[in-house]
Amino acid sequence: MPLSLVFTSVAQGLTPGRSGFCTVARHREIPERLVALLEGLGTPNGNSSTVVFTFRRLDAAAQSWYILSRFTAGGLDYTQRDNRLAQHLVFTDEESAGLPPPADIASRWQGWIEKWDGEPRWLDPIKLQLKAGRPLIPCSHWRKLTGTGAKAAWLIAGESAANVSLINAKDTDELLQLFAEASALLGRASWSANFTTEASVTGSDGFAWCGGETSGRYTIDITSAIHEPAPESERARQAALGVAVQTAMRPPNQLPTESNHAPSPAYLSGGLIGAIALAFCAAGVALYFIYKPHKEEVTHVETAPVKKVPTAEEMAAAADVLRANRALQELQDIMSREDYVAAARQWIEISQISPAFTARHRDQFVPRIQACIAKSAAKALEDKLNQTGIAENPEAVEALRAEATEIMRIAKEIGAPKDTALAQLTDVGARAKLLTQLDIRDTLLVPGKWVTGSAGPKIPSTAEFDVGAKAGAKLSAFLKEGLTGGPGTSQSISIRLCAYRSIAQRDNTTRLHRAKLEQGASSVSVTEETPSPNQPSVSLSVGSRANTVTLKFAGQAPSGFTESNIGIELLNAAGRKMCVVLLANPEALEPIRFSLGALYTDPSNQETALAPWIEPVFTRLSLIDGRNGLYPAGHNFPDRTAALVISKNILDTDLIRLNTAAEATRRTEINERRKLFDSGDFLNAGGTWTIRCVDSRGNPILQIGEFR
Repeated sequence: MPLSLVFTSVAQGLTPGRSGFCTVARHREIPERLVALLEGLGTPNGNSSTVVFTFRRLDAAAQSWYILSRFTAGGLDYTQRDNRLAQHLVFTDEESAGLPPPADIASRWQGWIEKWDGEPRWLDPIKLQLKAGRPLIPCSHWRKLTGTGAKAAWLIAGESAANVSLINAKDTDELLQLFAEASALLGRASWSANFTTEASVTGSDGFAWCGGETSGRYTIDITSAIHEPAPESERARQAALGVAVQTAMRPPNQLPTESNHAPSPAYLSGGLIGAIALAFCAAGVALYFIYKPHKEEVTHVETAPVKKVPTAEEMAAAADVLRANRALQELQDIMSREDYVAAARQWIEISQISPAFTARHRDQFVPRIQACIAKSAAKALEDKLNQTGIAENPEAVEALRAEATEIMRIAKEIGAPKDTALAQLTDVGARAKLLTQLDIRDTLLVPGKWVTGSAGPKIPSTAEFDVGAKAGAKLSAFLKEGLTGGPGTSQSISIRLCAYRSIAQRDNTTRLHRAKLEQGASSVSVTEETPSPNQPSVSLSVGSRANTVTLKFAGQAPSGFTESNIGIELLNAAGRKMCVVLLANPEALEPIRFSLGALYTDPSNQETALAPWIEPVFTRLSLIDGRNGLYPAGHNFPDRTAALVISKNILDTDLIRLNTAAEATRRTEINERRKLFDSGDFLNAGGTWTIRCVDSRGNPILQIGEFR
């Protein structure tokens, strides 16, 4: 059973008289020298949203100890300052011999704690209870992310762990699974692979495997590893298929080094395997009659040559049969779970190893994979896309886009038919790609005009935009969030100018800069301190007297500037973003265009609304003195009931009115929409849907979204 030690900030530690960061719980059996070394590791952690794991060996009290550590941050300590916690599991060399690799224990042990609430205490014996897990070999997680389990061998050099960095893993748990599968390839030496899941926090010294960017070592990018060629070695084949070629299968004089490759896979037919078996039987019979005791003395025996044992090539071919059968068995398990993307990956990997083997089993698996992969993958991706908050998480959206791209590649390679399911999968991928191009944040649209002026050839020209009292009040409330101090104080925030040609379009041409925020008795002002080169400096003042945004140019304002729509992005002291769009030319603003897949009809009430994944784009965007509404083609305005939901009755009313008022040339189109409506297809019955900003009287001012 392992020993344990917990280290965090408390008012009273386990040792009388100690407070602050100290040991709060441990086993008595841990030597004092090892306690000091563990306390010396501190509590490294990046931020409250991350968990960092390390594994290392420490020498103390005349023996070696294996240390699996988990570092967390979160909550406040007894002084109301940010607290951190380190929890260490301590193993002896004898204990490690019968345990899974440390990374596997890290991800499956159920005893990790988030924070310390109790009194300091000596710990009772630990039961190492692990959650259920899948076999580490073949390396299925490596196959899922990189196309083949063989690439787990990248982390191995000879009989030990290579010095490698893994970057762009989705999260800590994913990194632990990759480390666990790779270390399992080392067998009993799996506990020699020291690692850290976040080298930027713990440093890379003393660790073979590092999560995150480091210098001076080989780097593997998980997001692009699928495009890299897989290693070719016995260990790589073991990682891919689960069975390693044993040393006994090698020619007698061949050393078991990683550079010696097994012969190219050549699967044995039933006849060849039978021939080998018969050869062994024949050899046994011959030996029996040679050495059988006789009652009569034999003076001379003609010994027939004994058939030699099978060659290394024959044994390698037999081993390939075993590997292929193992891979086939795993494929059947994947198919039983209806994970058709994983099944396609597995099939592609097997077919690269042995085309003859896959040709024999193709009809058993491929037609079903081809028929089901697009539909099941589209459903899984759409469920992820509709998760709450994903649209506002750029990293999650990018991971989803990459996953969709990879699944499309696999579906094409496996030969998925070009049907409605594949079209749906393509559409989901397009939606994920679109989200990566959008910047979803609180956005305030303010119509108005620029007024320019100049004080002479040597003085920069200026341009002012009056945002009005209502927008000024919203800006003032936003800027005061998170501020400390009252009137007369100042604080640093961030600001930038950005082009705003399309709704929510991401603009990466400029960056946030420092700005000085000053509070007055009845106003708040912001002044940019370090503007971008070739960009005007920006300042704003909102309050009871004036609500203006001012730009200062090095020379004259650019031609046509007064017709420009300019975005000003602010990051306040509370860490929240807002973009104020100064609309001098609303007609030039491009709406966001989507497919009808961005809408859905609720079967319970037959209302048409925005899909959850795109809803934040429009709920966080508002027009001063206006509201956003979803409308079918030809909707009748003014409409004072603007909402992002349309009932069946409203759509029905629109179609009746359109049919009555339509010209003869348009009645065919309206009749087609009526047929779709009567069949229950309300999305297509609406034609080209739009989202519009309408004023207080219900008149449309601005179109910000389009669905067709």
